[in-house]
Amino acid sequence: MDFDRAKMLKPKHAWKSSNLKRLKRSFEKEVTRHGIKWTHNDWNYLIEGYSQ
Repeated sequence: MDFDRAKMLKPKHAWKSSNLKRLKRSFEKEVTRHGIKWTHNDWNYLIEGYSQ
């Protein structure tokens, strides 16, 4: 994250969707790289909370 250049943007579906896809890929990668405890059910909980 680059906080020096941060700014508030109105949510747009396209960038929200791409950011969430990137986050999911990161979780999946960390499972294999570092053995974190993460499942697709965890993702579903995250998305449910995010959409509230």
